Amino acid sequence: MSPRIGIALACLVLGVPVAAWGLANGSLLFGIFGLALVLVFIFLVVEAVNQAAKPKHDIPKSENPAWSMKDQPQPLDRQRGQGSSL
Repeated sequence: MSPRIGIALACLVLGVPVAAWGLANGSLLFGIFGLALVLVFIFLVVEAVNQAAKPKHDIPKSENPAWSMKDQPQPLDRQRGQGSSL
């Protein structure tokens, strides 16, 4: 587990009770501090998910990509157009 994930979990574990206690007792300062810790947790989790979504290795390029064939005409289908239609 990386240190950032540990910090995120600590922010969640400390932020929720502090926010609940502060808002329940009418202490707006503790309530805002607890909500700020929860927002830090959300930020760190989103950052970790974005970092995990990036590929670790370069994606190799194809020798003959399909996009290079966009200028070539489509091959004719000889069976299409023959026969009767409904």
